[in-house]
Formats: sequence, structure tokens, C-alpha cells
Amino acid sequence: FAHNTGADLYGDTTVHRLSKGGEHFYTADAAELKVLTSKLTTRGGWSDEGRLFEKADNDSADLAGFTVATYKALGAEYQEVAPNEYAWVFTDSDADKVKALEAKAADIAAQLDDAADPIITQIHRLYNKSNGDHVWTSDETEYNALAAKDSWNDEGIAFYVPAFTGTTAVTRLYKGSRHLLSTDSNEQKVLSKKYGWKVEGTVFKAY
Repeated sequence: FAHNTGADLYGDTTVHRLSKGGEHFYTADAAELKVLTSKLTTRGGWSDEGRLFEKADNDSADLAGFTVATYKALGAEYQEVAPNEYAWVFTDSDADKVKALEAKAADIAAQLDDAADPIITQIHRLYNKSNGDHVWTSDETEYNALAAKDSWNDEGIAFYVPAFTGTTAVTRLYKGSRHLLSTDSNEQKVLSKKYGWKVEGTVFKAY
């Protein structure tokens, strides 16, 4: 069953769905995507079905920007402290006061950076050495149970999704040892009614 999304590429937040011999794979990693879709590597031969959804961008906000705003608000000046070397400088003559202001500026900038980070959920990827199946899960209980088994390899965090602001429901289906992620309700209906797939329900929401 083809996932007809077209090979849209929105950027490095795009999660692609790939297929090969009835198996499916999901990645937002451009390098991994290139290897898997290549016909020149042993890991290749996968077909890119296109964009499945957009993951959350887990990059931190620019701390430098917060630093600038914070130091300016506290009265610091950006000065040349050595040839071609610049830094924020508090010009107060009281050394203890300067030290306290520097500590306060660093603390405020760090807090602003933390607040700007998106609230995100980790999607873990695990690999079953016995049957070749991959599982993507946001469920920490499921992840811990599978990772503890000798037959499963923990392949780390595949990507992140928004914890509360997702707009695209991602449903997981299974058939035998195989698992499938889908955002297409019609696809889910056809697979469950005609091809024996079991719908597990929405496992997380993305963009």
C-alpha cells in the first residue's frame, strides 16, 4: 500500500517514510536517507514514500541573542578588551557589584534559553535482532521493557515530537512482528479491513 504523500522535503524536520519488501522505516536524517535509498550500498534499496510528518525542532534557541539582551538591560557595554577581542563589560568601579551583575546576567540568559526550548517528547528507535523489525515508540514503559531484552537493540532517539502542540495524529499499526506508522486514516482503514493489520491507535502527535 503506497503512502502517497509525494517526496516533499520541507527541511531537516521532515520525517520520511521508506519501504522495502513489506517493511517500513522512518528517518529525518538526510545522511541516513541517502544511504537507505541508494542502490550502491548493502543497506540501500529502500523506496522513499515521501514526507510522513514534521518532527519538533529540538535545537535550543540562540543563547547569544538572550545574552545580548540581558547584558544590555543590566547596563553592560560591548567593548574591545584585546586586539580583535570583544566582551560585555560592566563599567562600575565596585568589583563585587560587577561580579554580581555578571553572575545575574549569565543566570538570566540561561533561564531565558531554557524557557525558549520547546516542550518535546523523545521517540526511541529499537531494533529486533531476531526478526529484523524496528519499533518507534514514545512510551517510556514500552521502551524500557524492550530495551531490557537481549533480542532488542536500543538505537537511541530517532527524533522528537511536540508534547502538547502536535497537529498531526500518528497512528501505529502492527501485523505479526511488523509495525507501521501512518497519518492517513484511509490507509489505516484499508490495511485493517483488507490486509489484517491491527490498529494500536494514536501513539503521538507531530506537525
